[in-house]
Amino acid sequence: MARVSVAETRLERRIASGALWSYAAHATGRLAVFGGLAILARLLSPHEFGLFAMAATVANFFEVVRDFGLRSAVIYFGREDESAAIFDTGFWLALASGAAITAALLVLAPAVAAFYGYAEVTTLMQVLSIYFLIAGLGAVPDAILRQKLEFGRRFWPETGAPVARYTVAIALAVQGFGVWSLVVGQLAGILLSGALSTALCRWSPGFRFRRATARKLIGYAGQMSVVDLLAALILNLDYLLVGRFLGSSALGLYTLAFKLPDTTITAMGYVLSNLLLPTYVRLNEDRAKLRAGFLQALHYLALLLSPAAAGLCVLAPALVPLVLGEQWSGAIPAVQLLAVASLVQGILFSAGTVLVAGGRPGLLIAAQMVWAGTLAPCLFVAAQVNITAVAAVHIVGIVAFAVAKLMITCRFLVLDPRELLLALKPSLLSVGAMVIVLVTFLQVFGQASPAFIAAAGVGLGVVVYGTALWILDPTAVRHARAFTNAALHRS
Repeated sequence: MARVSVAETRLERRIASGALWSYAAHATGRLAVFGGLAILARLLSPHEFGLFAMAATVANFFEVVRDFGLRSAVIYFGREDESAAIFDTGFWLALASGAAITAALLVLAPAVAAFYGYAEVTTLMQVLSIYFLIAGLGAVPDAILRQKLEFGRRFWPETGAPVARYTVAIALAVQGFGVWSLVVGQLAGILLSGALSTALCRWSPGFRFRRATARKLIGYAGQMSVVDLLAALILNLDYLLVGRFLGSSALGLYTLAFKLPDTTITAMGYVLSNLLLPTYVRLNEDRAKLRAGFLQALHYLALLLSPAAAGLCVLAPALVPLVLGEQWSGAIPAVQLLAVASLVQGILFSAGTVLVAGGRPGLLIAAQMVWAGTLAPCLFVAAQVNITAVAAVHIVGIVAFAVAKLMITCRFLVLDPRELLLALKPSLLSVGAMVIVLVTFLQVFGQASPAFIAAAGVGLGVVVYGTALWILDPTAVRHARAFTNAALHRS
């Protein structure tokens, strides 16, 4: 009997290709973000970053819900016969939601400035509000690319947005525009992203708006909105409280401390979830395949994210001053703690995506309620201490969220929790060996230059983790090779 290869089905080839394109976009985009932040950190002060964070806090809340779940709804229903009506109706709903958010931010700006005690936040926030009107234009084109697994085409808007954002911001910062360089850069990024998505999806909106279709989209998106609203509240409450109690400079330090693990760890999990959602939707009718796909995703997410989080956590004392400059050294303890929290959050993306794809976002809401209920009171207390305390309580909250989310997912998929541990075991053991070696390395070479510690530490970590993984999970390397071959195989 002939052997069954990974590339035998078209869907498998498209999934593999989509994974490589997604990670290529992620790597390129994160490199742009990382490099942009490193340069801007030397051009702007913590106070200026703090002012931007104040203006962007409420905007960040709406950023998570900028289309109120409509993109997920378009992906979920977009394979039906009435896909044209789904796309057209979804476009006008997304545009209306973007315009509504822009109007709300224009009205709220003075109150937000008064809350923080910085009058200049008003104008910054009002200009930044235009972001959502622009974002509404590109929501459905992006959803169409995702629904059709056109991740090769999505590469360009995904990478173009951060490149444009930081290129513009750096150019303006050099000219002395201060905090405004961050605002204008943000607008430039979303404008280019929307334009590219619209051009590449090979679709243009019509003037059809069906009320029945709108009700169907809103019905599904309504549950997703609750999911997104809770996530937005959880992910932005710390910014509100730190800015309120500790001031703009502390908020600037915390913002950069949060950005480092967020752009290198959490974002990787989010990128994979973009691929997993349309894939899980296609597998939803076969629960056995959905269960197997979830365990495989969990396994590889852990393999990818664990060494990144461990390396950032252990090497932060060298990496932060090297990348951002000595003025940001106060953020080191927060970076280390947030790296751990980001690891758990990134791994959990696959569980949330399964529930959404299975049409059960309400179960995800239940898990998020546990997260919010645990984190909110802890943040209120910690924000009156320092940013390190704020970072520490993020670990408490995300662990509570992980327990609730994984228990719900196991019940939904009829999974034995021991199967989760088996999926995570190779990465946990390999990264444990890596941490032991890196800690020993720092004890010996701790007084060396940050550049030497960062370069040697990263190289040593890669060798140790790779060796341990080869011993503990040799099939992962073979699967990765087969996955790459499948992606390169023309469908």
